[in-house]
Amino acid sequence: MIGACIFALCLWLRFEPGIQEWLQRLDAEQFYIGVYVLIIAAVVIMIVSFIGCASALQESSLALLILTHELPCT
Repeated sequence: MIGACIFALCLWLRFEPGIQEWLQRLDAEQFYIGVYVLIIAAVVIMIVSFIGCASALQESSLALLILTHELPCT
């Protein structure tokens, strides 16, 4: 759910006309680089979460073991 929330927020930041006007006034062109990085991170979070949920639903201990060892935070 966090991945979906981050994804939705970043899409809103990218396509909201009011924010685009504000950024043009501030001359902050690098702002969208951060938004794109967050979009990519959110997509990765959603994919990993989906794989984890599918593995748990199928009770696939091998897939869960691979998933937990592939995550950099563990």
